[in-house]
Amino acid sequence: MSGPEKWRWEIAVVVCATAALAVSLVVWPVQSQPRVVLAVGVNFRGGNFVPAAVAPAMTTAKWRAPTSANEDEWRFDLFTTPSVWRRKETGQWQAAAVLPSGWNRWQLTAVRHERYRVQFAGFVGREANGLAVFTADGQPGAWLGRAGQAWPAVGVELHGLERQTGGVVVARLRDLRSGQEVELNNQEPKLTGSYVAELVNDSASPKLCRPDDLWRVGGRNWRVVKIRPEPALVVFTDADATDDEPERVVLRVRPLVRQLAKNEPENFQ
Repeated sequence: MSGPEKWRWEIAVVVCATAALAVSLVVWPVQSQPRVVLAVGVNFRGGNFVPAAVAPAMTTAKWRAPTSANEDEWRFDLFTTPSVWRRKETGQWQAAAVLPSGWNRWQLTAVRHERYRVQFAGFVGREANGLAVFTADGQPGAWLGRAGQAWPAVGVELHGLERQTGGVVVARLRDLRSGQEVELNNQEPKLTGSYVAELVNDSASPKLCRPDDLWRVGGRNWRVVKIRPEPALVVFTDADATDDEPERVVLRVRPLVRQLAKNEPENFQ
């Protein structure tokens, strides 16, 4: 074979190999099953390319929801934008994730001990036939009652009064809702042993929430799962969620932040 003919033959072989490789690259990705693809070609030292197996299709994995990273229960997704501020009274940094729809209007203002729904203000007369004076949260004024009287509207019945030392007078009640005996006195408010959180938003008066309460925010139902007094916080979870890691909202009492004067350095110690 003459020189020009050999040169044309080598060019033809290279063109054919290039075309075959292009066809294999187009056909390869659309195949559903792993297979062996032969890349046809000739190098100038002789011999064909070695066949190679196509890698199997990749599978997807389900990522678990983020878990609490510390005692303050920060939980951030991979690209969550945090809100970070510094507590003036402790000097510690605080952080919270950007809230779901509707929650940016709500703010936690206080966490306190929950008062019993009826309070004993005092009595008039003798213990045996005296008149007890009661008040109830959410109801205006006060009312009087004797031993044996019941008030179904507030769910209590007065069993009797007892004068103790130091000017203390005890009113013994039966709670008609729980069936338990309750003692109130005229010196201090009666507490339930639980905590209640006070929340406000931009269009309503303060609203109280208690553990296991349901709130409707952003078109979704949220359940109160935790109320903590110090540092004050309330935790809600998505009550409509069906997975094991429902979305959570953590509200904290945010202190007022003083704006720094121009050129005033921040103390990072």
